Amino acid sequence: MDIRQLRHFVSVCEHGSIAAAARLVHVAQPALSRQMTNLEEDLGALLFHRLPRGIALTPPGEMLLIRARETVTAFDRLVADVKKTATGTSGSLRIGVVPNYGWLPIIHTLISSLREKTPDIRIFLEPHLSQEQHRLLQAGELNAGFVAWLPPESGGLLTVPVHEDRFALVMPKHRHDFYGRVPPLAELVTDPFVMFPRRSAPTHFDAIMRIFSNAGLQPNIVQWASDTATVMG
Repeated sequence: MDIRQLRHFVSVCEHGSIAAAARLVHVAQPALSRQMTNLEEDLGALLFHRLPRGIALTPPGEMLLIRARETVTAFDRLVADVKKTATGTSGSLRIGVVPNYGWLPIIHTLISSLREKTPDIRIFLEPHLSQEQHRLLQAGELNAGFVAWLPPESGGLLTVPVHEDRFALVMPKHRHDFYGRVPPLAELVTDPFVMFPRRSAPTHFDAIMRIFSNAGLQPNIVQWASDTATVMG
């Protein structure tokens, strides 16, 4: 039994006779009749009674018709899904997003455009810090990612800039002496700082440390927090 036989069996049942089905599936009537006989022999069951004008399904034939329709539909869906996957218009995408940057309009715009162009693709957005995204990308566990930085050993990854950010000095409201102006870092030599650990974002961490170093300042880091939201809090 194969999918072609099942298609022909469904056609015979739906059109009520082997002769009518033969004309529609473009198969000679004797050949189609032999196919049905072979199908019955393979299954060890009489599927329909051959009448002077048409056919009448037996109970096994009625059951096979239900399952054959399901099988043919599933087979056609399988073929269509494979073709869509081969052309990149179906399947699934896992995309990483740095939690602090999930609000960027460019991310919403790109994801919306992708959904519109390829509605059959399932998109999974996963929050990961940049370093973890790099590991998952290299391992093939993410298809793409929106990262804030990449380590020097990120060769083999294609990168496209989508947003430019600037460093900011964030201070408590009670520091009215700095209100309305950005103080030189040298004036902050005695201030306590909250920073993220270097392992969370080595490139960003090193860039900030260079800024302090160029100002002749060793920051007084009194607390560590792994993400911007916690640092701000």
